[in-house]
Amino acid sequence: YDGDVMTIYLMLTAVIAGLVQGTTGFGLGIVMMLVLPFFLPLASSAAVTNFISLPLCLFLYLRYRKEVNHKLLILPTLFYIVGSSLAILLIPYINQYLLKIFFSLFLIGLSIYFLKFATTFQIRASLTTMIVTGVLSGICDGLFGIGGPLMVVFYLALVPTKEAYLGSIQGLFLLVGIYNIIFRIYRGIFTINLLQPSLFISVAVLLGMLIANRIVNRINHDLIRQLTYCFIGLSGVITLLTTLFI
Repeated sequence: YDGDVMTIYLMLTAVIAGLVQGTTGFGLGIVMMLVLPFFLPLASSAAVTNFISLPLCLFLYLRYRKEVNHKLLILPTLFYIVGSSLAILLIPYINQYLLKIFFSLFLIGLSIYFLKFATTFQIRASLTTMIVTGVLSGICDGLFGIGGPLMVVFYLALVPTKEAYLGSIQGLFLLVGIYNIIFRIYRGIFTINLLQPSLFISVAVLLGMLIANRIVNRINHDLIRQLTYCFIGLSGVITLLTTLFI
């Protein structure tokens, strides 16, 4: 890929990612991981996504921090870290071809879940669900840079208001993201070569968030969500076909 073309694609994607996360509380990882693997290895893509999410998560957490019950962050965060640590440790030993196939199937499954079951499937806020959602979300985050969907379901069932939900999930993403980027640096996955492009992409993400703040009340959220979920599934199908046949 031409360097200028790559930069334009990544910056536009980052603006959209910031817009999505700024309006829904999650989705940055999903949007970025639809594009980054075309330019970087999957493990590096997940690491860059991890890094660029930190400023956005910090900003949104600070905005809603007064609504957060911080006691509800501790256990989910710990279980999330366990899952992500396990995945980050294993990812260098996993065949990248197989990992990309699993990633594409993960995107397809994610799309089906949101389109068919997200509005009807509910969970109880218990220790068991904390363990299951935390560990599984951490594993998905460690492997693919996408750990939000299960935690979205968990916190929507757990907290009473939209503000408390946004503050809680951004607080979790912030704590886990800081831990994960340190761990990825230690494991040699996030390197100095990735730092400069990550900083540029972070600026574009924050721009998307600022746009979200201005138009959040004017957006048809249901339509955007449905189109986003369809695009996730389509991206999974394209990734699977190109991995298998190209």
